[in-house]
Amino acid sequence: MGQDQSSHDTSQTHPQNVTSHSADKEGIKAKAKQRAKLEDIMVVNAATESCKGASKSEDEDIRNLSSLPFCYPLLRGTISATAAREFEFLHKFDLRPCLLMCLRYENHLRQCADVVSFDQNMLSSRVREVDAHSAVVLRRVSERFKRLSHEAGQLRKVEEMNANLKRIDANLKRLVPTMERLNNMLPESERLERFSLEPLGTQS
Repeated sequence: MGQDQSSHDTSQTHPQNVTSHSADKEGIKAKAKQRAKLEDIMVVNAATESCKGASKSEDEDIRNLSSLPFCYPLLRGTISATAAREFEFLHKFDLRPCLLMCLRYENHLRQCADVVSFDQNMLSSRVREVDAHSAVVLRRVSERFKRLSHEAGQLRKVEEMNANLKRIDANLKRLVPTMERLNNMLPESERLERFSLEPLGTQS
């Protein structure tokens, strides 16, 4: 009795699941059909043999490539030739002109190397001379700078001494009238001689 009831229940639930799954599929298809538009659909036909031949014959680049001649290398080891056939053309070559060309090219390179080496040696010697001359000039400039710096220091000292003497002279000139007044206030027997800042030889 329990088995009959369980089988009856499963037979009832299984059709419901099938119907719901089919309904979902139909809903998705209906949405896909609704989304599709006429302008989104593009129909492409396969090309025919006549169209292919016409397109190749009308293409200018293809015609130019077809008109080019085939050029094979002298030694066909780079393409499909075997190792045995690779050296079958060597006996037809005269190697003496090639050897002479290589010797001439080697001589030319040697001459160029000699010229470059000579120029390089000349440049290096000139650079050494310029460095030595620059060192001499720098040494002389340094010595002159030191000498001028010493003389400039002496000139500064002279200027400072001149300023001090001018200040002392101004102070003495300011004190002379005061000393004259004090001297005049003394009795005649105790008065000093007249004060003068002029040199002794120029006094009248």
